[in-house]
Amino acid sequence: MLNNKMDLKYSLELFEINTKKIKFIIIGLLLAVIAFDIYALHVYVLKPANIFDYLKIAWIIPLLASISALIGYFTIKDRDFKLKKRFLECGYKVIFQITTRGFNVDALKRSVENIKYWAPKYLKNYEIWVVTEPDANPEIDNIKDVKIIKVPYDFSTPNESKYKDRALEYAKQLRKDYDHEKTWIYFMDEESVVGEDTILGIIDFIENKRGVIGQGLIIYPNFYGKNIYTSLADSIRPSADVSIHIFQIKTGFVSWMHGSHVLIRSDIEQQIGWDFGKTWGEDSLFGLKAQELGYRIEWLKGRLYEQSPFTIKDFLKQRRRWALHSFDILKRKLPLKVKLAYFYSLLIWASGLISLTATLLAIFSGTIFPFNNYIILIVMPVTVTWIGSYLVGFYLNTQPLDIPVYYKILFAIASIIIGSILDGIAIWYAIFTMLTNKNIAFEVIKK
Repeated sequence: MLNNKMDLKYSLELFEINTKKIKFIIIGLLLAVIAFDIYALHVYVLKPANIFDYLKIAWIIPLLASISALIGYFTIKDRDFKLKKRFLECGYKVIFQITTRGFNVDALKRSVENIKYWAPKYLKNYEIWVVTEPDANPEIDNIKDVKIIKVPYDFSTPNESKYKDRALEYAKQLRKDYDHEKTWIYFMDEESVVGEDTILGIIDFIENKRGVIGQGLIIYPNFYGKNIYTSLADSIRPSADVSIHIFQIKTGFVSWMHGSHVLIRSDIEQQIGWDFGKTWGEDSLFGLKAQELGYRIEWLKGRLYEQSPFTIKDFLKQRRRWALHSFDILKRKLPLKVKLAYFYSLLIWASGLISLTATLLAIFSGTIFPFNNYIILIVMPVTVTWIGSYLVGFYLNTQPLDIPVYYKILFAIASIIIGSILDGIAIWYAIFTMLTNKNIAFEVIKK
């Protein structure tokens, strides 16, 4: 394990995201891919395409998303991350809400302890809520200075919501008498760890009136390498936050809101609520509804620190939950642009394994691209964002860690291969198990 520290204290001094490094990675890859493609076009002797060459058509599918991601990479600024130490002075209350099934007590305690360490340094008025179920581990009751909320067995909602959204709705109703315009809810998972920059990001968002809903960058350095395969595969996640999500935030339509590192003003939560019926993605449904009502999701500075699944089995279950949510979106009564966005993301995901297979077969093929070799130039943004997303994500996930340079180079390259394989398999695992098991419940994975 490359990060085995139990005392996870992330200070502002460790918050040194260099956007120039991110852009350097992307620009360097872009120049390298252009050079390689031009070289290949001159060296390869044109041959008739065989049946396997037509798999390369899958390379074109992510083109629009890749262009959006590139725009995101190039529009991020140092000011999107720059923070200064300051107190929250405007009389607002911040509620740190951890919604948990209540079984992973060690992770929950780490989460709570880090809030208690950093929050009092800058916040005058805050609360910590742990929202769980009655059958949660009884050790939770011994956590001090925390409001423990156990959702009653007989609590139900008009839309018969279950799982996490039921718990979120119950907690929301308990706040009905709060001063909503001066109360902010910061949502976390049980394994989430706040740093000094997390608290300062919350203050920056509220004091500077950046919006009413904020989401930002989540990275995965906690216990990095406990399972090196899932840690490397999760490189793709923070890179999405600083590319496609930045693009979506700036253009005004965010297709997928996080479930953690999300800050919402209480009156907005009260207006929308969490009663979406049976779902695997109450977070993004909330975000979609908020945007339908005219609210924007804005950029929240600072990071939240989390960890990757500890087993490949849990990694696949996590991705299956995401896939279940995406298919659920397609069945709901939502605007066409939302359904198109989710259909396109599923198409990209499903084509990943095909694209990877085509890439491997291309090594032995005399045809660069069927129909016309020069079409490969159109695919350049896809190649750059595919490789670049893993390299940028690896940089973000390991930036707070003290890892030798030679390890970083080795693992950065490995993340491209391992991440592509695992995520490529994950969607087809999800589809196969959904077809063979119609009663998949909301699964909580161990992290």
